Amino acid sequence: MMKIEIDQSGRIEYTSKLSVVAYSNSANKSLLITAKDKRKIQAIYRRIGQPRLFAQKVFAVAIFALIKNKKTDIKLTAQDFFDLAFAK
Repeated sequence: MMKIEIDQSGRIEYTSKLSVVAYSNSANKSLLITAKDKRKIQAIYRRIGQPRLFAQKVFAVAIFALIKNKKTDIKLTAQDFFDLAFAK
């Protein structure tokens, strides 16, 4: 099982700053989300009546984008937010 620790710089809900979601262990990968993109996504969540889910869902999608091509079981730790285990 591959252990991956996710880190975030610039919280998703801070839409005036860019965010970076990344992991680093034996391999590393990062995803940059610009402030402009976060504001566009946030507007969509407001329009569909789910503004409180914006940050959590964007963070979850960012994590998925980082690990989607891994060919092994993954134990994922995301700072102090939550622990998840993904099996492929």
